[in-house]
Amino acid sequence: AAEAPAVENVTVRVREDALVDDFVCAVFAQSKDLAQPHITYAMDTSRASAADRALFRVDAGTGEVFLASGLAHATSDTHLLAVSA
Repeated sequence: AAEAPAVENVTVRVREDALVDDFVCAVFAQSKDLAQPHITYAMDTSRASAADRALFRVDAGTGEVFLASGLAHATSDTHLLAVSA
């Protein structure tokens, strides 16, 4: 079986007044499987809470992360989002 691509850890600061659909960051992975070089990105539901996952969306083809909901730093100023490839 081919080894899954690794996604680098990224720390990002997002302003509380950021708008829905604002670009947050991009993650990158490289396939080690020459027969299947295409990468598909997705949220890793085993490593991030449902509340944190609801705040962001990941473009499956590019690895770009966007804000999916408004942030409320009074509720929580730290969020964990895990992306797999």
